[in-house]
Amino acid sequence: MVNEKINLITDIEADVSPPFLSPDNDLKRLKIHHGDKIWILPVEDIIYFQAHGRYVKVFTAQGEGLVRKALKNLLLQLSLDRFW
Repeated sequence: MVNEKINLITDIEADVSPPFLSPDNDLKRLKIHHGDKIWILPVEDIIYFQAHGRYVKVFTAQGEGLVRKALKNLLLQLSLDRFW
C-alpha cells in the first residue's frame, strides 16, 4: 500500500499541486478535460466516475469530461466518505 501511494505521488506531481489536496491528502479539486477546455472542479461537484479506457469519465450536473489518469490511481486520492 505504501509503495502504491509513493508511485501515485510520483505519477501525479505534474498535474496536482498542493491546493488540490486537503490536509488528509484527499483530492479536493480535479482537472477535467472537456473538448479543448480544461475545468478545475471541486470534487464535491462530481456525481460519479466511469472508467473509459486509460482515462476516467467524470459526470457532473453541468456535463461530463475526462480525467487523464487511470481509475485505479484516482481512487487512491478520493475520500472514502464521499464516494463509497
